[in-house]
Amino acid sequence: MKYIVGLKKQATVFLRSTSGGVAAITAIVLAVLLGFIGMAMDIGRLTLVKSEMQRAADAGALAGARALAPYPNDAGLVGNILWDRVYPDGGDGPTKKTIASNQVEGKALTDSLVEVGYWDLEYKTLRPYTTTWLENLIPAVRVTINKNSDANGGPVKFFFSSFVGKASSDLSVQSMAALPGGPSVAAKGAAFPIVVSKDWVEKASKKYWLDPNTKLMIGSIYNPSTKNWDNSNQGQWTSFLIDSNNVPTIRELMDNGNPSQIQVGDKIYIQPGAKATLYGDAAKFINKVVLIPVVDGDITAKSHMPIVGFVSLYIEETNQGKKWIKGHLEKNYVAPGTRTDLAAPFYGTWASSPKLLQ
Repeated sequence: MKYIVGLKKQATVFLRSTSGGVAAITAIVLAVLLGFIGMAMDIGRLTLVKSEMQRAADAGALAGARALAPYPNDAGLVGNILWDRVYPDGGDGPTKKTIASNQVEGKALTDSLVEVGYWDLEYKTLRPYTTTWLENLIPAVRVTINKNSDANGGPVKFFFSSFVGKASSDLSVQSMAALPGGPSVAAKGAAFPIVVSKDWVEKASKKYWLDPNTKLMIGSIYNPSTKNWDNSNQGQWTSFLIDSNNVPTIRELMDNGNPSQIQVGDKIYIQPGAKATLYGDAAKFINKVVLIPVVDGDITAKSHMPIVGFVSLYIEETNQGKKWIKGHLEKNYVAPGTRTDLAAPFYGTWASSPKLLQ
């Protein structure tokens, strides 16, 4: 009897004990937690690889967009967007070279798709680079990078997720950069000390930078009968932010450009009636492109006028005796030392700092 009572007590203690259940539950919870941690590590690795790919795509797109710009005063290149520098890219162009210099998972990227064309700001689509230029189009480079069984060493492989049937994941990233539009800022040394009026540029319409046969005359011949300078409605000298009327100042500005940054909204000093010797000095810039401000107001008298934009002038001829400069407004010129910080009108000149669009 005592033996039976003792067995009942031991059975009761055993049945009431939870130590084994806790161990089992703990094991299950730990397994689940380790699984989540493992999956989080796989997802973190996937995120890291994608960010590395995106960084390479962004760098490649920016390098390509920058390469669309003609070098300053390149003979035969000024006036054109240089698509053939970027496309097709067999690996020796700026886009794919830049992409290859970026590593993903410790290895160089070897596969990418490079496209060029005009990004349509209105319809958000990339048009062929052979498209006739329209106001809402800007030159762009689009880069696509894939990491899968056919590209860049295969998909991203998982360790922990493979235990639940997810062994790997394909990745794809895309980036696009473009020449962003008309310059609103000219860095130190980027501008030439001549201005044209907004009214004249807008009246000139696009034919003036689409047709190099349409000439611009900038002169300072004083006409006693009108008490004004003939041809000054087309252009005039400026000393930028300096109020100066002397030849040495303008000569130095021709050689070295604006001494400090200028931008849309700055009021610059207009000085008609410059000495003939300046037109002789300007001869060294024949067959070169110079960046000049566009101002809003009457440029026939000494005054301060606000900059509203920038345009590129190709200087063809100068005449010291008759005091004039002849040239044409250049189309599709990417002006070095410029960028777009504000909403600036497009007068045929692109800002030189490309920007990411997506």
